[in-house]
Amino acid sequence: MSQIVNSSEWENRWKTIDNVMQSMLDDFAKINEDEKKIWQTTLESSIKCLKNFGEKQFKFFCEGFRDNWLVTSQKYSAEYALRRTIDQISFDLSVLQRAHAQRLSSTSTDQARDALDRADRLAYKALEPAMAEYLNEETGDTIQFLQKTAIITYFQKSTAVRVVPYGPIAIIGIPFSCIDSKKNPQDYLAVAHEVGHYVFWHARVNDTPLHVVLRSEMAEDPAWRFGWLEEIFADVYGCLVAGPLIARDFQDLMYDNLDLYDDDGLHPIAVLRPWIYSETLRQIGEFDISQGALDSRWAKLLIHRVKAETFTPKNPVANEPTVTLENARSLLQETIMQILARLQPLLPNFKASIWSKETDAFNKEQIDKLYDTFKIKTLDRIKKEKIGNAPEAVDRQPVKAINPNNPEVGEVNLPVFRAVDGTVPEPVPDDNTIYWRVGATKDPWLDFYRGVSDNNIKLSPAIWSTLLNDTGWAVGGPEGDGNPLGG
Repeated sequence: MSQIVNSSEWENRWKTIDNVMQSMLDDFAKINEDEKKIWQTTLESSIKCLKNFGEKQFKFFCEGFRDNWLVTSQKYSAEYALRRTIDQISFDLSVLQRAHAQRLSSTSTDQARDALDRADRLAYKALEPAMAEYLNEETGDTIQFLQKTAIITYFQKSTAVRVVPYGPIAIIGIPFSCIDSKKNPQDYLAVAHEVGHYVFWHARVNDTPLHVVLRSEMAEDPAWRFGWLEEIFADVYGCLVAGPLIARDFQDLMYDNLDLYDDDGLHPIAVLRPWIYSETLRQIGEFDISQGALDSRWAKLLIHRVKAETFTPKNPVANEPTVTLENARSLLQETIMQILARLQPLLPNFKASIWSKETDAFNKEQIDKLYDTFKIKTLDRIKKEKIGNAPEAVDRQPVKAINPNNPEVGEVNLPVFRAVDGTVPEPVPDDNTIYWRVGATKDPWLDFYRGVSDNNIKLSPAIWSTLLNDTGWAVGGPEGDGNPLGG
C-alpha cells in the first residue's frame, strides 16, 4: 500500500514543472550554437541539469514511498519529502527564469546587463583563489581545492547564493542597486561572502567535502557555534578575498540589525560578526593597521546601541542558558584558526588578488578613496563581455593566472558551462569550457542512495532525509526565505 495520500496530485505538479523547463530548453534550441553567448549556454545547461536531477529526485521519493522501500515516520512523511523536492526544483527554476529574463535586450537595459556581466566576472574572480592548483608538499601531488565553476548572477532584493547539487554552478543574487556601479560599488562586496558559501559546500579536502571535514574537526558542543559554522566560513573567505573594505561594509550591515544580540541559530550574532572580520585579518598577519581601525570604529558605533555582556543562544548548552561575549569570541577565534588552517595552501592566492588595501582610518574621506580604488582597480578592470547580439561579443579565452607581482590585474574571462549527454569530451588546451555530463551530481553518494531500490533495501528517514538536507540545496525562495540559503 502506498504511503502517499494522493500520488497523482504530486505527479501532476512535477509534470507541469517539467513542461516549463522543456519549453525553456526548446527556446534555447532555436538559437544557433555559434551565436550563443556564455550566459545563454550556461543557463541552458543549468536547466538541463536541473530537469534531469529533479526528475530523478522526484521519482526516487514518489516510487520509494509508493513501493514502500522508503520508510516514513511521524516526523518525516512522504508528503514532506515530495513538497520539499517540488519546492527546491521550483525555486531554482524561478531563479534561472529570472536570470534569463534580466539578460534579454527586450526586457532589460544595457546598464543592467552590463552590471550582471560585471557581477559574473567578479564572482568568478572571488572563486579563483580556491580553484587554483597547489602542490601538496607531503605527497608531491598537484591538488585542486575547488573544481572550475560557472557563474550565474541575477538581480533580487539583496545578495545571496543558491547552492545546487546538480552541477558546478554558483548562482548568486545581487541587489538592484548594483546596476549603478559608479554610485554603489560597495554593494558588490558581499559577493565575496556569498562565494564563500559555495566553497564551503563544494570544495574538497583529499576527496572529502570541505564542510564534512570542518564539521568533523569541530566539537558539536556548544551547538550554537556548530550552527554558525557555515556563516563563519563565508565571513572568513569573504574577508580573505575582499580585505578591510568588506570588513567595514559588514559593520554597517550588522549595525542595521534591530537586535544585535539575537541568535537565529545560523548566523553569528550581529554584535560579534564584525569581530570575525578583524580577527581574520589579525590571524593572517596582514592589515595590522586596518584591523585596529576596524575594532575602534565598531566600538564607537556600539556606544549608541544597547550594551550587554551576554546573549541567549537559540541552541543553548545544558545548564548554560546564556553565553558571555568573551567566551563566544574565544570559541570564534578557535573556529577561525581551524578554517584558516584548511585554507593555508591557498593564502598566497588570496593575497595576490585581494580587493582592498591597508588603511589607518575609516572616515568618509578614506572610505570614499577605498571604494574608488575598488571600483577602478577591480570592478572596472574586469574584462567585460560586450553588450549586444554580435557573436564576436563572446569571449572564450582561458582565465589569466593570478600574478603575485601584479595583484591589480583584474581581467577575468568566464568559462562556459556546457552540459552534454553521454561521454564528456577530453579537455582541450586553452578551451575555457566546463563540460558536465547531464545526470551527474556533485556528490556520488546521491546516486548510491538512488540505487537501493534495485537491491531490495529499505531506507529509514534518518537516511533518505540526507538527500534533502545534507547537500546544501537551498529550500528557500530566491528572495532569501528558507534554509540553507547563503546570506
